[in-house]
Amino acid sequence: MWVDYDTTVRWEWAGDAGLHDVVTYDGPAAIESELTDEAAHEYAVTVTEADEGITRYSCRPHQAIGEQGALVVGPEIESYVTEYDTTPVDYGDWFAETPAASGTPGVAETESPLRRDAVTVRVGGPGGYDPEAGEWETAPVYDTPALRVTPGTTVRWRWIPGAGEHSVVAEDGSFESDLVAVEAAASPDEQEDEHVFEHTFEEPGIHEYACERHRDDGMRGAVVVVASRY
Repeated sequence: MWVDYDTTVRWEWAGDAGLHDVVTYDGPAAIESELTDEAAHEYAVTVTEADEGITRYSCRPHQAIGEQGALVVGPEIESYVTEYDTTPVDYGDWFAETPAASGTPGVAETESPLRRDAVTVRVGGPGGYDPEAGEWETAPVYDTPALRVTPGTTVRWRWIPGAGEHSVVAEDGSFESDLVAVEAAASPDEQEDEHVFEHTFEEPGIHEYACERHRDDGMRGAVVVVASRY
């Protein structure tokens, strides 16, 4: 949703679909509710000028199945809209062994047309928390194998708890993270900050990267940098 400054946004729990929460995973607004299945539970945030921009949020237990939202704050919505060059991308055989992307050329075209200063990729997908099993669901993949962004966009990689040791290493050597593992807490409420690595992309082209430990197992990604049409 798109709102102006000083708007209060409220989330209300239906109470008939299990445990849910509302938590920021990318963007300026601080959104962090408790994890609950209580019917009629409410959580509210009042946004200010400090929250201007696009904040993406999700339910942590159900992020992997698409329980996500976005809050756009500010009066000039047009300033956030751009149109990408949507020319199909030829990745060659780069994603041939990648489970989430194999057989789906052009996966980068799924990116939103809203301009973002920063985009988040989860390291070790799918990244959902299973409250019944009491554990994080993980796999040696990036949750979004390919992105299409405009020059000047910062990509943030966030490590999923309990996913094991992973890294982000550019094929051309232009960026490289440490090989990191984040220990999983018993629940999302107890989880400490996840490890984050960032890189800002300026040069147009296809920027390929992989996990140094799982590269040959298909843990690969690509950032396609293209100019907007206006």
